[in-house]
This record gives sequence, structure tokens and C-alpha cells, in this order.
Amino acid sequence: SVEVMACLCALKLAHPTSVFLNRGNHECKALSRSYGLQQEVKSKYKGPIALSLFEDLASVFASLPLGVVIGGGEGDLVRALVVHGGIPSDTSVGLKEIELGLGLDREGRHAQRVCKREGMKSSLQIPDTEDFETKFLEDLLWSDPATDDRGVNIRFNEGRKAGCTYSLGAADIFLRKEGLTTLVRSHEVMREGVEWWRCAEGTELYTVFSCSNYPDKRGLNEAAALKFGPQPLPMVKGQDSARFGGLTGLEVIRWRTSAREEPKAAIDLTTCNRQARNSVQSLAGLIARHKHAIVEACEAAEERESGSQPPGLRQGVLSVAAWSEAMSEWGASAGLTLPSVDWVGLLPLLTLSSGNKVAAQEAVVDYQALMSSFHFDGLGQDSGMSEKDIMSLYDHHEELSVIFAWMDTDNSGTLSLDEVKKAVEVLNALGGDHVDAEALFRAMDIDSSGSLDRHEFMECYRLVTSGGA
Repeated sequence: SVEVMACLCALKLAHPTSVFLNRGNHECKALSRSYGLQQEVKSKYKGPIALSLFEDLASVFASLPLGVVIGGGEGDLVRALVVHGGIPSDTSVGLKEIELGLGLDREGRHAQRVCKREGMKSSLQIPDTEDFETKFLEDLLWSDPATDDRGVNIRFNEGRKAGCTYSLGAADIFLRKEGLTTLVRSHEVMREGVEWWRCAEGTELYTVFSCSNYPDKRGLNEAAALKFGPQPLPMVKGQDSARFGGLTGLEVIRWRTSAREEPKAAIDLTTCNRQARNSVQSLAGLIARHKHAIVEACEAAEERESGSQPPGLRQGVLSVAAWSEAMSEWGASAGLTLPSVDWVGLLPLLTLSSGNKVAAQEAVVDYQALMSSFHFDGLGQDSGMSEKDIMSLYDHHEELSVIFAWMDTDNSGTLSLDEVKKAVEVLNALGGDHVDAEALFRAMDIDSSGSLDRHEFMECYRLVTSGGA
């Protein structure tokens, strides 16, 4: 949010030699638009100031360093690279290239876009074209470690459709080449806040996540921070060994805050009204944004079901009943209130990456393949379910569509205040309780955009008829 960014900038100004901010994958102009920051700025600042402020925020994001090295001085036990995602897939790229700022576009400006997904295949060939800058940024900001791979492999990140997956062996080679001992990264929710892996003798990798109960204070994870010291912390008998770890005996600080303790972190009801009302504007978008949490829920369900699975059932597969239950659990934790919670009925609508439909009568669901078909391309386009599919979730959607089209006199696809006023005039002429057109419009304008789209129109109908408004 604007306030969080203002706080971080204030801390940096107050303590310039003690506070260092790195760029993450969401510090991107396109994602800032898609995930609500631009709309928040528009709701808090009016006119040209809002546009100017958003552009300034995007410029700040693009100017943030891609990584920082801590330690490495005389007597230091650690020399660690702290980066959001991971190591470069191009093994010729090192700290020098990162420091020189290969995150620049061809005009030498800081690149505001960190991900380009269109047409990308599972290849790590890096062409001598303008795509190199994008690939460099993707690697550092979107990549994930393959912690079960003890080889020296670097592959395209099929799960995120951006960046790479790198084995612990590949991380070890990079760290040794650059004279480092430790790679610290985030980018993935950790149930206990942090996980540690030994890459090889003398090198290590941490994934640390510092937001508890993610997302929106509805999750179940702890938050954590790492505290490196000049000397390894002594292990005391009976002490919680989980607080310490790694090559240097660093301290792991964990905490958890709930929505009750931190209510404003649960959701911004002032500036994110669409989210607060649980609109199903894009079910595909929700799945795409939270697919890693969904996969975790499915993996937990598969573990519970493993005792009753038929012989030969491969990993990543659930029975339809178990998949439906896992999706319902995720939906509840994400605050999702669909008009229909019949996930079995929705199964045929969920399109696999191969373009085939999942048959509802199938006995099992390949949830790994299913989730791989949902991705967010950084430009606000979510794949996997069409608007028509989403609209079919609403009762009486055909009748409501006719009413919406009748009210939409200029065929713009949205309803203005004047169009609502004209429709209300007709309604009031029929008698009954008088309807205040402006009050009705404000109540229906869930995202405070100044117009009503089809999703808002139908969502308000659903809320009223279900007693939710």
C-alpha cells in the first residue's frame, strides 16, 4: 500500500546506512496495476497527482537494487547474497554484472517490467536481443530452488512461467564462483517462516518469508527474519534449536500476528472494496495468484489420502472428492464466497494447458497439471476460465444480462451514473418505494471506479438475494 511504501522510504531516509531495500517481483509497473496499487493511488489522490504519484512509485521500484551482499569483512562468518528469487540462469553472469545493473533497458533506463511471458518455452537459451534484460530480471526475481535436486541443473520455471528453477548444486557453483557462503531469498511462503538447505560443504541456502498468516491474515504460516552475528550463537541444552541454524549458527526470529491483532493487514476495506466484497470478477485470477497455496492444500490432501489411493496412482493426483475438499478448504482460507461451491461441477470448466477439458466423470484429478494451466502474465490477463464461464456461476445470469444490456444505452459494456438514473426513473414510475439513484450507484460501485461493470452488477444482485448486503 501507499502507507507501507511511505514508511519504508522514511526508514531509508532516517537510517540510510542501516536500511537497504531490494527489488522483488512485484516491484513492477504492470503488477502494480494488476494487483491494485494503481487503483489505491487513484482512490487516495485525485486528478493528475494520482497519475504522477503512481509513475513516481513505478520509477522508485525500477531503481531499487536487485540484490545486496552482507558480511564478507575481516572476521565475518558469512558472506551472503540477499535476492528475491535466485541465481541467474546464465552461468556467465555474476555479482559484477548484477552490480553494473543489467536490469536496464536498451536506453539505459531502469526496466519497469520484470517479466515477459508471451511465447516463452521451456528453454534457457539467452538470445542476443532486447529480451536478455527481461530474462536477467526474471531470473533474479522470479526463480525458485529445486531443493530435491542434488545435481547442477538449471531449468525454465514451468510453475511460474518465468525465471528458472535451480538445483542446490547449481547454487553451490554460483556461490563458490562469487566467493559467497550463503544465498538468502524469499518469494515462497514457508510454513515455519524459514527453511534451510545445505548446498554443499561450506555453502547454504535460506528461504525466508516475513509475512505471517499469508495471504490477508487468513493463512497458517509463521513469519521469520534472519539475524546474522559476528560469532556463532552457542547452543544451550534445552534451548529451542529451531531458533538457530546454518553454517554460522544464526538466530531465526519468528512471529505470527492474526487479523484480530493486525486488522488493517487483513484487507484494506477503504481502497480494495472489490476484494472486500469477495467479488468473483475473475476466478482464474484468484487461482493464478494463489496457485502455490492451492498446490500446498492439494499436497496435504494427497498425503491424507495416500493410505486409500489405488495402486499405481502417481504423485500430483487426487480423487475428485479429495480435490473438491481441498479446493473448498483453500476457498475458505482465501475468503472466497462463490455463488456455487460445487467444485466438482466447476471441474469441466477448468482448462488444462493442453487445451483439453477435464471430464467431470473422471475418477481422479491431476492437480499439478491443472494448476500449471493457470498463470498470471504480468499484464493483467489471467488464463484458464473465460468471462462466460464465470458469469454462468450466477443464478439468473441470462435475465440479468438482458437488464444490463437494456440499461447500457451507449453499449460501452459499463453503466454510468446517468444510465442508472434513467433506469431508476423508469423503476420509480412503476410505483412502490422510491429509489435514490445516486445512493444505489454508490452502493453498487464496488471498486469506486465511477462506473459499473457486469461483474459488479451481478455481484450486487447475488449479495442482496443471499442476504449478504
